Amino acid sequence: MSTPAAVVTVLTALLFLAAAAMKLTGQERSLATRDRLGVAPGQWQLIGVLEVAGALGALAGFVSVPLGIAATAGLVLTSLGAIASHVRVKDPLSEAGFAWLALVLSTAALVLQITSA
Repeated sequence: MSTPAAVVTVLTALLFLAAAAMKLTGQERSLATRDRLGVAPGQWQLIGVLEVAGALGALAGFVSVPLGIAATAGLVLTSLGAIASHVRVKDPLSEAGFAWLALVLSTAALVLQITSA
């Protein structure tokens, strides 16, 4: 994996691990977002677990490129789902900023991983 791909992949993993930690530890801001988006508590926890799995899978790309690419593609899809949830409830862009950042980073990581493979 090239250095730019590695840096962006690590940043992406850290972003998703932070998001997962907020969900899995029941941080007040995370719970407010969950409630505003109309996501059930069990689903919110599952999303957090999937974010951890995706982040760890993306990092596993340092050892297994196909696994890293697959996991990072999953993080792109997770980000798209988050954005769709914000759009569904007509959130302003400021409320969906984290999801957009996650989409940009995960997409960049995916493209860089594919092109440096």
